[in-house]
Amino acid sequence: MAPAVALGCVAWLVMSAQRRYLLSALLVTALGGALLSGCSSSPPVPQPTASAFLAAWGKQDWAAMRQLTSDPSADFTPVNQAAFGRLSVRQASFTAGTMTTSGSAASEPVTERLTLAGLGAITLRSSLHLVLLNGKWLVKWSPATIVPQLRTGGSQLGAPYTARNSVGQTGLEQAAERQLAGTPGATVSVVSASGAHVATLATLPPRPGQPVTTTIEPSVQRAAEAALAGEKKSAALVAVSASTGAVLAAVSVNSGGFDQAIDGGFPPGSTFKVITSTALIGHGLTPRSSASCPGTATVDGEVFHNAESEAPVSNLLQAFTESCNTAFIRLATGHLSPSDFPSTAAMFGLGDRLHIGLVAFGGSVPKPKDEADLAATSIGQGRVLMSPLAMAMIAAAADTGTVRAPQLVTSSPGGSSAGGAVAGQLPASVVSDLHEMMASVVARGTAAGQGLPAGTYAKTGTAQYGTTKPLKTDAWLMGFKGDIAFAALVVDSAGNGGPTCGPIVAKFLKGL
Repeated sequence: MAPAVALGCVAWLVMSAQRRYLLSALLVTALGGALLSGCSSSPPVPQPTASAFLAAWGKQDWAAMRQLTSDPSADFTPVNQAAFGRLSVRQASFTAGTMTTSGSAASEPVTERLTLAGLGAITLRSSLHLVLLNGKWLVKWSPATIVPQLRTGGSQLGAPYTARNSVGQTGLEQAAERQLAGTPGATVSVVSASGAHVATLATLPPRPGQPVTTTIEPSVQRAAEAALAGEKKSAALVAVSASTGAVLAAVSVNSGGFDQAIDGGFPPGSTFKVITSTALIGHGLTPRSSASCPGTATVDGEVFHNAESEAPVSNLLQAFTESCNTAFIRLATGHLSPSDFPSTAAMFGLGDRLHIGLVAFGGSVPKPKDEADLAATSIGQGRVLMSPLAMAMIAAAADTGTVRAPQLVTSSPGGSSAGGAVAGQLPASVVSDLHEMMASVVARGTAAGQGLPAGTYAKTGTAQYGTTKPLKTDAWLMGFKGDIAFAALVVDSAGNGGPTCGPIVAKFLKGL
């Protein structure tokens, strides 16, 4: 029987100056118990044991590996766990060569391919030795199973960053960290207990970091930040180029570190009436189509109220201008089907998975499940959710008539290959009608008197949610001026979209 392997007889494996790794660790695993000695009269062969051992090693199944080993040492499992942990092995695969057998002993060359976190892949070569004991083939394991030169001891440097570092931790820096930081060079070596070099096993060349280019325009970003400066509520503002889909500014404040401008999901309230109006226009209505604005609308027993004023309304244009909920509910239940909402949302690219280099929410417009849900959906309530980014892209499409995918990163592996790409075209009649209606909102409707500069087209939104009394209220304002499309959100504002977000957007546009 082979003597037990003591950790003190093992060797050091070190990784250049950056990291030291205890190679008294990189050891074997095994698939689980059952070895295949079988019940036939033919003599057992070592290949099934070797294959099961290598498969278990790749899965880091130390218990199964131990069962396949002859006389494993008491610290067999801790040593193996430490090996993969200290070398930061993310993935391992093992390829066997040709088995040679001589009596009750066998040997098989093994090629080890180890992927080390943050560094890349290295290839090591060792041998698997097996012995036939009591009619079973078992692996005769020692630290040299990992690499023949293996001896003992070591320490490992930590991850590239600690909690005290302020770079590489959030946002684009985190998403594109590997591109920005590059990959350090490293040498995997065996050294003696005294630190003397024994052998070099692998060398990984360094790869320098590369810059990540974004579409953010500093002057626009500064204007957005200034517009939200001093805001006490959680709020966000996104601005995009309507002609290209490039994200020019994205700001979140008082959000606890969550990027609600890009990845938040909020009920959009009456800003969603841009989508509902598009669906109505697609069914033959125009801004001159008849509409009325009663104080309430009851659908399937559910009573809906108006969030804004109840000014006299005689047509769709006036209903949009005054943001009359009951008018839109009557028009939607009278002219639209449940499938019209997700299909119209898709025309604007809503619901698409966004590839901008960061996790981003592209909006969600589920198909209404009943008439009451259809009524709620028509005014941006129910189960409809939007991010400020998604709402800004709706405004951009309304501006130009061209639906584009947003673009934030222009030179990152995780960036958007589809960023800025044309995703569709709105009918000319929809674009002209939306322009007329959104201009009226600023001139004489719910966004009037808020300081928005001439040439601004907009739609306000007030979204209610929760179970408190009164319900919580989010305020929205989306729209465009020239090539700048925007969306502003104030969470739990206790106020309507026009007076809450209007001054913020006015400050932003004037700051440009």
